[in-house]
Amino acid sequence: MIRGKMCPNVASDEVLEASSYSATFIQGPSFSSVMFTNSLRLRRNGCAFSLIELLAVIAIVGLLMVVAALSLGSVSDSGRVNGASAKMAGLLEQARMQAAAKNTYVWFCLREDTDASSPAVEAILVSSLDATGEGAAWDDPTPVNPETNSVLRLETRIERAEGVALIPDAQLAGVAATLGSPDGGSLAKTGPIFRISRGSNTRDFSRVIRFSPLGAARSGTQPARSYLFGMQGVKDKDRSNPVVISVEGQTGRTRVFRNH
Repeated sequence: MIRGKMCPNVASDEVLEASSYSATFIQGPSFSSVMFTNSLRLRRNGCAFSLIELLAVIAIVGLLMVVAALSLGSVSDSGRVNGASAKMAGLLEQARMQAAAKNTYVWFCLREDTDASSPAVEAILVSSLDATGEGAAWDDPTPVNPETNSVLRLETRIERAEGVALIPDAQLAGVAATLGSPDGGSLAKTGPIFRISRGSNTRDFSRVIRFSPLGAARSGTQPARSYLFGMQGVKDKDRSNPVVISVEGQTGRTRVFRNH
């Protein structure tokens, strides 16, 4: 009978206790082994969890993952709307400055792509090559292609803001008032319609703001204090993160209004 205490490779917080153990030596033709019959008890202080505790932890982790996923979706929508507003405001300012620099007329042209698989708001800039841009001829709603028209030039590629949609005209005034935007008219759907064709794909840009060489802005035939359009995330179910862009008629100045 061998009696004693053994602690091979045992961490400092573990206590290995052996009691009443005996060693039996077994001889065989190819091996010699020692079989211990003992009563061992390994205690770990504070490292055990009950089933109820484990289930509670799993439930809490699951809840946190759901909350994080919802928050990430909201942040993603907010980022798309903010990115779209920055892009459109930049194009508007580019149109105003280009009209003044070239002493001609420049149109900021807008459309909404309602394709369910890839919704977006798109914009282009078109300039006049002969410094004309006013009068009845330019109020004609017949589509014209600036890439083939002799007095027009397409100044930009099609700029596309993914994952956003235009705020409907019927809701625009209410949203603008909520965000503190000044009163203004929505972008006219009359006047020149600029058509861009890419193979079998045709895009009509029917919402237009025209900038004059003096920097003034106009949409449609009637002047207004300002012209408005708004955007919101297409996945934002409660539409809680809209943005409204205002273009002053007299100065062409662009302002962006959003929730903070």
